[in-house]
This record gives sequence, C-alpha cells and structure tokens, in this order.
Amino acid sequence: MIIKQISLRRSMRSEEDREENPQRSVFLMTQRLVKHPFLAIFDGPDTNTSTDVRPRSTVPLQALHLMNNPFIQEQSAALARRLLREACDVPRRLERAWELAWGRPPSPRENERACRYTGDVFRRRGRQRDQQ
Repeated sequence: MIIKQISLRRSMRSEEDREENPQRSVFLMTQRLVKHPFLAIFDGPDTNTSTDVRPRSTVPLQALHLMNNPFIQEQSAALARRLLREACDVPRRLERAWELAWGRPPSPRENERACRYTGDVFRRRGRQRDQQ
C-alpha cells in the first residue's frame, strides 16, 4: 500500500510527538519470530528468508482492516479536509484527490468513472435522507 502526500505517523510515539513530528517510514524493524499483524493481513514477506516474488491476494480481512483502522480513518478525514480547502467543486476535488493519491492526474476515462461514481453516491444518499 502506497500512501503519498499524507503524513504517516508511528503509533509507538506519544500523541504530542506524533502531532509535532509526522514521519514517513519505508522500512519497518521486525522481530523474526513474530510477524507484524499488519504485514500478516497484507501478505508481508517471510522475514527469515529472502523473498524474490510475493503472492498477490485480496481478502475480506484487508478491506475490514482498512475500513475500521483508526489511523486510516484519521488519514481519510485529513485528506477530505484538504480537498475541501483546496478545491471548490466536486470534479476538481476528485482530480486533486487522484493527484495526491497516485502522483498523477486521472486519465479522461478514470475521471469520468470517478465523477459518475460520486454522482451515484450523492443520489443514493439523497434518497436515504428523504426516506428517514
């Protein structure tokens, strides 16, 4: 999982230190005998051997972890606040989100699909509010 342009924080530090000194990490110190829970969910490599090729998989635990993880929720909220600040309309916010997440603007097809999806979500939410 690559997260770009969003401050990543180490959970082992105090709350104050994390707010004052956001950091990114590419390397993670691990004990060879105990697999890190996050790496276990996302098919992390075996730390006892060299790994030239890793298998790919998508399982429900990965989606559940990302949906319910406080760190992911915090970063999602931070991204949403940033998009609201930096762009005034939905198409521009979608384009900016794409640039922040992937480091490039969306292709015309990707942009069209994102706009259509967002419109569908807004319409469904509007119907849900009307039924309450």
